[in-house]
Amino acid sequence: MTVLRTASAIALLAALAACGDGNSQEPEAETEAITVQGAKGDHEEGGDEVEIDQADAAALGIKVERASLSALGQRTDLPAKITFAADRIAYLAPRVDGVVRSLEATEGDFVEAGEVLAVLDSGRLATLMADYQGARAAERFADSTLARERDLLAQGITSQAEFAEAEQEAAMADARREAAETALHAAGVDHDQIETLRNGPDGAAGRYRITSPIAGRVIERTLSLGQSVQSGTEGGQPAFVIADDSVVWADVQVYAADLGRIEQGAGVILKDENGGQIVTGEVAFVTPQLTEGSRTATARVILPNEEGVLRPGQLLTASIETGGRQQALMVPKAAVVIVEGREAVFVPTDRGFGQTAVETGRQVGDRVEIVSGLKPGQPFVSAGTFTLKADLEKDTFGGDDD
Repeated sequence: MTVLRTASAIALLAALAACGDGNSQEPEAETEAITVQGAKGDHEEGGDEVEIDQADAAALGIKVERASLSALGQRTDLPAKITFAADRIAYLAPRVDGVVRSLEATEGDFVEAGEVLAVLDSGRLATLMADYQGARAAERFADSTLARERDLLAQGITSQAEFAEAEQEAAMADARREAAETALHAAGVDHDQIETLRNGPDGAAGRYRITSPIAGRVIERTLSLGQSVQSGTEGGQPAFVIADDSVVWADVQVYAADLGRIEQGAGVILKDENGGQIVTGEVAFVTPQLTEGSRTATARVILPNEEGVLRPGQLLTASIETGGRQQALMVPKAAVVIVEGREAVFVPTDRGFGQTAVETGRQVGDRVEIVSGLKPGQPFVSAGTFTLKADLEKDTFGGDDD
């Protein structure tokens, strides 16, 4: 048995071990205060042991954790593209032909919902307003005629047939007014705007206002002053594009072979071209169909973006959890050492630390699965293992203490 009576002896060995294995890194881990005793029999009988008390072990950076089950956390890296959320982007084409009279917003401007972006002089709108005004006047006349005929009928002056004719004419006038009003609504003019146009100054009835339906930023404008504009219903191009990028989508391209492993709710890490983490999220849904050409599906991640870190069109890598709900006993890779050609971890004993053989399985990041040799809840050395290993190797080569 190797016995270390002072912390300084182990510190020297730790320095030598560090020089011999410069690439070894021990991951930081939260540890609990575990008394180094009561684990007798957990390590292999006859195995070498390093004797050291708790205070000296802590001074040398030796940390002890309890083994526990955790999600396996396998990950698959797939290509992703940032896009605008479909319900947060608006393509605005005028609903009537016209000529651009004024422009109130341009690219880069932030606009509120309902804000006027441009004004057109539209002959089509003027015609619709004239039709509405005429229908409204005819409705008022028909209503007054019906009221008069009702009074005359009550006095026995007019016939029932004349009253029915007036009643029919009033109903038809009301229908023509409703049709004219509906045509204005179809052109994007609401009730309040109708009243504004009707009571406005000369020429106001033909002023068509393009307004934003959402709050957001103007990312495209295709209008210029004096430009003749075709309505969207006639194939005209969008005059403005407004986008709210406070929430964006990351559309992940999922290959057919990976579809069975990508689940709704799976954690996602979005990384840049250098592998640096940008943001995290989770899979909101996976499309059930494959695209014709690429034979891929889409896994969508909905991401808050108030700071504007993510830009639509940006290409990223999505690292998606594919381990599902499967759990395994995972430990830091640095906790596993090779002693005499076999894998082992160090566990606390009554006098210090002893080695116990283990069998490892899958590796995920800086952690490795323990298939056998360590049980959930059992204490093990998670950091400082190379210090202990260095002492065992010194003993193997005949350098025991006096």
